[in-house]
Amino acid sequence: MSKANGADDRTKEKIMSFHKIVPVKKAEKPAPKPAPKKKDCKKSQPKRPVGNR
Repeated sequence: MSKANGADDRTKEKIMSFHKIVPVKKAEKPAPKPAPKKKDCKKSQPKRPVGNR
């Protein structure tokens, strides 16, 4: 039975590793978005204060 437990632990570790990789990829995608958004901010200046609220 100890062997089964070891396999479960490995599966859990693999899943945890995947979860850590997912957030990193998601954080990298929004980074390039802020650049084009800054240009839009200049056009929609009145909307900027609303976002800060």
